[in-house]
Amino acid sequence: MSNKIPKSVTTVCVGNVCRSPVAEVLLREYTKRSKNSALHKINFDSAGLFGGKLELSDISDEFVKEKGFNLTGFRSKMTTRRYLTQFDQILVMERWHKEYILKHYFCDTTKRKRRKIEGKMKTLSEAAGIDGDIIDPFTIEAEKFRKILNTIDYSCQKIVSQWEKACS
Repeated sequence: MSNKIPKSVTTVCVGNVCRSPVAEVLLREYTKRSKNSALHKINFDSAGLFGGKLELSDISDEFVKEKGFNLTGFRSKMTTRRYLTQFDQILVMERWHKEYILKHYFCDTTKRKRRKIEGKMKTLSEAAGIDGDIIDPFTIEAEKFRKILNTIDYSCQKIVSQWEKACS
């Protein structure tokens, strides 16, 4: 695989019930559909900065099903230092998530280790080459929530397209 193609990717949001599980399943399924078999080998997961053992939000579940994918039985999980260090790429939804991760999980590590984890982190938007954060839709109306999920979908498609180009 090219250096630009990660072997493992986690997507991270606040509670791991709205955004990151959707990004996880979309990235996984879009890479499976890729004609480039190198992308089929990428491992995907997701987690939240808080919470754990919660079900997927209803709107996220509907969205994933409409795309023809399934997250039945999904339960959220929380990030830890150990969890984060196992991934080649960490895709967060908002810039403050990067700061939070560094402050709460890597504040007592060496500068070298902090730089290494910083180098693994991007927002989903940054990775897709677009501007802005993907805001938390948890408490907003369904129509705006779905727009955020569509942005995640668009971003995931762009990321997979970039990986396909990097492999060719």
